[in-house]
Amino acid sequence: MKERLTRLASHLMMVMLALSLNSCGEDDEIAQTLDGIWEGEVATEYFSYRWGYQTEYQAVDIEFYADPYRYAKGTGVEYDYSANGYTYIRSYFDFEVVSGIIYLDYDDGSHIAIRNYHLTGNRFSGEFINDVTGAY
Repeated sequence: MKERLTRLASHLMMVMLALSLNSCGEDDEIAQTLDGIWEGEVATEYFSYRWGYQTEYQAVDIEFYADPYRYAKGTGVEYDYSANGYTYIRSYFDFEVVSGIIYLDYDDGSHIAIRNYHLTGNRFSGEFINDVTGAY
């Protein structure tokens, strides 16, 4: 009986190890896939007492540089363009992929999580969420 329990415990540990390695591998693969320059658009929704709910769109380029030595981590730069398309704000960040969610930690102290993202051609889309408040 003791031998049977030991064998069962051994099998369970092997399954748990395989699952954890698989999860890390998927995160590594996502980080490597993100590596490059992506175009997108950020939609900001707000309420105006005069006009009601409004949505503003802003063009964004985001660059991910995956670190091959830190697994599912890397650095990046985000360029937010003004309406005229000529001026921009540049923001630097570190990123990490955990369980399929991309976490961005910006130099200004902001923390963003990106989920349900898609890569199509050179376009990046997803749900950007404030990692601290959970707000979209």
